[in-house]
Amino acid sequence: MVRMTTWAFRDSRRWLALLVPLNALLIATVLSGVHYVADLGGTAVMFGLSLWAWRELGARLLVERNEEVSAKAAVPCFSR
Repeated sequence: MVRMTTWAFRDSRRWLALLVPLNALLIATVLSGVHYVADLGGTAVMFGLSLWAWRELGARLLVERNEEVSAKAAVPCFSR
């Protein structure tokens, strides 16, 4: 991904000056194994954000849906 971004910004010296060292750092971390430690850190952050999002947003949607279903079930239905 970084290499594609570096190629896309090859005409801008300012961006290239920032992206070439980042690209070199990424290659160095993959070769040394440090990249896997960074993956673990990123995974922990994503897990934390996903957990927060579920507790704050997803759970509310589920409760609202259950209340709608319960309200519909409470209405007597005579099929005869």
